[in-house]
Amino acid sequence: MRAVAVVWLLGLGAQAFARVMPLERLPDDKLAALAPLLQRGELALIESNKDGTLKQVTLLLFVAAAPATVHDVLAHAGDYKKFIPNVSKSTWEARPDGTFSSAWQLDLPVSSFDQINLYAFEPGQGPEKPGAINVRCPDERDDATYRWEMKPVVGGTVLVQYGYTDVKHSNALVRSFVKKMPVTEHGLALAAQMLMAMNMKREAERRTPAGSLPPLDKTVKSPGFGFLLDRGQVAVMRSFPDGTLSEVSVLDRVYAPVAKIVDALAHPAAWSSFIPGVGSSEESAHAGGLITYHTDFSIPLVTWSSTYDLRVGDHSVEGFATSGDLHGAHFQWDLTARSPTETLVVYRVNQRLQQSSTVFRKLIQYEPSLEHGLNVAFSLVYLRAIRGRAEGWR
Repeated sequence: MRAVAVVWLLGLGAQAFARVMPLERLPDDKLAALAPLLQRGELALIESNKDGTLKQVTLLLFVAAAPATVHDVLAHAGDYKKFIPNVSKSTWEARPDGTFSSAWQLDLPVSSFDQINLYAFEPGQGPEKPGAINVRCPDERDDATYRWEMKPVVGGTVLVQYGYTDVKHSNALVRSFVKKMPVTEHGLALAAQMLMAMNMKREAERRTPAGSLPPLDKTVKSPGFGFLLDRGQVAVMRSFPDGTLSEVSVLDRVYAPVAKIVDALAHPAAWSSFIPGVGSSEESAHAGGLITYHTDFSIPLVTWSSTYDLRVGDHSVEGFATSGDLHGAHFQWDLTARSPTETLVVYRVNQRLQQSSTVFRKLIQYEPSLEHGLNVAFSLVYLRAIRGRAEGWR
């Protein structure tokens, strides 16, 4: 589990170069129009290949800072050690081909991790429209590729990070994690990108004097999530003012009627047969419209054991952890029929992973944004499994 915190730090540079993974962009105007929504929480578009493996993660944040300030923070990797917690080393060297190289080290309670990144800068159109920053890992064993874009909006910047992080070729622990629950590849990649992006956001906002920007224009018409859901799942991550996680919501289109999804959710005793990581799940009581069940969820180094009350409705299913490692956790599935054979699913989760184990507590204490990506990772495990059961392929 310790490498989960740093799947974005996947080893030392090699002489040969990794592939530059193709990253598909989204419409600039729609991304900028998401600014009012992004002020309330970060968004991630999570895309898969046809075989279910990770294609890319697109992370979207609103930053209350000018685009030039955000660009300046990102463009000086040699200074990262000054404002990214636990980064003890970050260098910056120009290369003959016009790119720049940055080597850095992240120290966590469990270990230290190193990486070399190559930076290439695209020309911009003045301070308000700085050029994109392309980043790649030169290690031939890993295909890590990122692209940062800064969209100017009234009141600040919509920061976009397109990314692909290869976690399948990380160390043995991460490989075993993904082998047991393949879809967590997506959430681990998101955790990697969140760790970086949230620190960039905080530093850019720290450098921006209070009152120096106009207020965000909240009258901008939102494009909604449809253009994102056309390509994959959407994760919404809301935080408290101190940066700790408040709630995660994951949205997806499931090609099955509402009743089939409710049926898959309403029988937790069957979950161990089709949800990876669920080692056991036993129903113990049905009373007052509630189903009481006890479940064990296992990942490498950590097992959670909790008892829940489940309330099942016609278009929603809600659960509360009444005891155990995740005591106090709350989840809810909201199901909206788009057609007789298609349902919009919103899966909301509020749980404190740092309370569940010493491993998670130490990692999240050092970097709170890790809790966001890890919660999305585990939410995707449940979402994909329930979708597969409802659609008939799991």
